[in-house]
Amino acid sequence: MKEIPLHGPIKVALYDDNGELRKSMAGLLAAFPEFILIGAYPDATQVLENCEYRTPDVILMDIHMPHVTRIEAVGLLKSN
Repeated sequence: MKEIPLHGPIKVALYDDNGELRKSMAGLLAAFPEFILIGAYPDATQVLENCEYRTPDVILMDIHMPHVTRIEAVGLLKSN
């Protein structure tokens, strides 16, 4: 497989209400210099604010979260 050259690390935002899993995923991302974790959040209630200034390249989001579901959060991001 051909490697795609990167122009800096991939900025990742992580949303998961499971604290242990969120911490594990953050640790895993930290082990690879190709990624930089710009935020790890327990829910997506402030997804617009979180993503507005930090502009992640990738968002990893749990399917089932309290307050705002993944589908609602994606809808908010797409409409903005």
